[in-house]
Amino acid sequence: LAPAKCRVCGDGIDVDIVVCRRCNTPHHRECWHYNGACSTYGCGETRFDETKRPAASFRT
Repeated sequence: LAPAKCRVCGDGIDVDIVVCRRCNTPHHRECWHYNGACSTYGCGETRFDETKRPAASFRT
């Protein structure tokens, strides 16, 4: 199972993961703050939740 990839930077997501409150898309915390919102087209959510889920459990 390949690690999820951040839609902002394109790197694998393995540490400091946050997820969109609306669509549950994982992001690096730093990339979320850089982008200012969820990177999923049409989502636009500006709030995130921290997660303790293992990175391998996300599919992007």
